[in-house]
Amino acid sequence: MDFSTGSSGPFASHEVARDAIARLRNNPYKVLTRVSCECKQGVLYLRGRLFSFHEKQVAQDAVAAVRGVTRVVNDIEVY
Repeated sequence: MDFSTGSSGPFASHEVARDAIARLRNNPYKVLTRVSCECKQGVLYLRGRLFSFHEKQVAQDAVAAVRGVTRVVNDIEVY
């Protein structure tokens, strides 16, 4: 059974996204609250706008270890 694709189970996509958002919200870099997350079949998409490439990397690192994430696609824009 693939838990990353269903709507139930320990790795349901909406739960993975919720956990990723919680990690971003609880991060010391408060600017990460500007990042949104969407999960599809274990692939976590990060979107938003941040002020530096360092913040972009911090956001990616913050969610990389979320259970159920098989890959992170970092679509965050830096301006």
